[in-house]
Amino acid sequence: IRYKVTTPGTGTDVIGERSDLVVTYTGRYLDGTVFDAGTEVNFNLSTLIKGWQIILANRITAGGKIRIIVPSHLGYGVRPLDFDIEVTKVTNN
Repeated sequence: IRYKVTTPGTGTDVIGERSDLVVTYTGRYLDGTVFDAGTEVNFNLSTLIKGWQIILANRITAGGKIRIIVPSHLGYGVRPLDFDIEVTKVTNN
């Protein structure tokens, strides 16, 4: 996985394995084609693809922005994926 934290965030809750997140994101294939996007979407980190789980946990907090390139075996198994993610809220259970 390749990633770049563009904004580490200012929140005090660090993202953990079972955190509930509110995120705005865009998912693209490496050719730039957008396959998914969402604004202020609620997710539990444990339900997301392995690529998100590995990178988001302990790397940024609320307010953080990150770009990740996920190899196919840690995504949907078809091809590499490129995500821009902004975490707007973190709640730890």
